[in-house]
Amino acid sequence: MSDAAEYLRTVVRVFPDYAGTVLWFAAGPVLYDEAHLTEGLVAEMVRWEAAYYASLTDFFEWRPGTDPSAFDEQGLRLAKRLAEELGDAVEVEYHHRREGAPQPVRLRGAGNGTNAAARAAFVGMALDAKLEDERLSQIPPGGDVRLRFGPR
Repeated sequence: MSDAAEYLRTVVRVFPDYAGTVLWFAAGPVLYDEAHLTEGLVAEMVRWEAAYYASLTDFFEWRPGTDPSAFDEQGLRLAKRLAEELGDAVEVEYHHRREGAPQPVRLRGAGNGTNAAARAAFVGMALDAKLEDERLSQIPPGGDVRLRFGPR
């Protein structure tokens, strides 16, 4: 990848981080209804995220008796299912949540994937992010940097 902007619009990151979703793409968190994933996958992601928060102390440490490895195994399974739904349109990156864990794992599904609506949603988000990056790159130094939302 040539730069951070390209990374952000070609890799869906999977990790809980107090955003009401575990999906991160382009400029930030992706709400489940915008992702168009299957209901079963969304339900499992919601349960997995809730289990994560329930497993942490007020100091963001694992509670005694919690198995961070089991949490990561489940997260990696969910990331694989996400990659299967999205196909080869984007990569999926799973971020481990335990200390000393390996670097993030990158996954890519095959072909068009198993969920055309989800694939189209992420391809659309990537295109929107690319167009916005191109628009912002045309602003001269000291120029107007107001962000535009929606069509002009």
